[in-house]
Amino acid sequence: MSVITPRIASQLALMSYEIRKPSARGEYSLLGDDADELSKYFDFNLSNGPIKGVSGGFLSHLLNRTTGFALVGQGKGVYKGDYVIALRGTDSLKDAITDLHCGVSGSATGATVHFSLCH
Repeated sequence: MSVITPRIASQLALMSYEIRKPSARGEYSLLGDDADELSKYFDFNLSNGPIKGVSGGFLSHLLNRTTGFALVGQGKGVYKGDYVIALRGTDSLKDAITDLHCGVSGSATGATVHFSLCH
């Protein structure tokens, strides 16, 4: 496994926000200088779109209002055989609502942890 440079890491982070919504034609693509540079090292197959998720309250989930959340890239050149996953963070009020909606639970050791870690 090769180590990615800080520059590539920051470009991946930026690109994860570029895939929130498709173009007017319904297609997802990576554009710009960062995308051009990343394409030297990784292939991002967006033919089926990015990995999507739903954030926000009950209504967003009920209406299945998905947005792009993650990119998966297959390495080439020095990164051949490696994969990268770039996840976006909070980018909207809906995301913030999801961030605030978290449950806690007691762990086997008695510590308080995020609900998903115990169930």
